[in-house]
Amino acid sequence: MTIQQGQPGPTGPAAHETEKDSMKRQKRDMNSRAFDRGYQAGVGGRSLEACPHTEEAARQNWVCGWREGRADQWDGLTGVSGVHKLRAV
Repeated sequence: MTIQQGQPGPTGPAAHETEKDSMKRQKRDMNSRAFDRGYQAGVGGRSLEACPHTEEAARQNWVCGWREGRADQWDGLTGVSGVHKLRAV
């Protein structure tokens, strides 16, 4: 369904589902950002104690990213050699 300028958007249950999917996407993005930030911290050699998150899900994603980042740092995938691992932040 294409919405043209000047026409109202969808209403009713279809609009609610779109809003609900949008909220899920935002939550996934938050967790994905936490993972990415943790990865950057791990590759940069920062401490695990530097995790800024208090919410359990975000903290867990940050720590997982941090662990992967530390492993990549230990494997020498820092700087130019690790560029292929980075996602758009």
